[in-house]
Amino acid sequence: MLKLLKWWWLFIKNIIVLIGPEGTGKTTIGKLLASHFNVNQYTLDRHRDELYNEMGYDAIHAKNLFADGGIWALYSYWKPFEAFSVKSIKRT
Repeated sequence: MLKLLKWWWLFIKNIIVLIGPEGTGKTTIGKLLASHFNVNQYTLDRHRDELYNEMGYDAIHAKNLFADGGIWALYSYWKPFEAFSVKSIKRT
């Protein structure tokens, strides 16, 4: 598995993006990969507000979506913001 990861790491030019719902282990896996490949880890959780706000994220709307439609309604709203955030992170 590590040999495959090393090849993949070189192929994607030192960028690994883990996307998924909260609580699924992305940060934990990211820490392990960052440690193994001796690189910095950037977690969206710490920067979500600032990155999402650049694109016009509405926290009240998100809260209402969650209240009315549950987690999947919220995730549907989040998806464009996640894509924008990944692009922003790649530029840094």
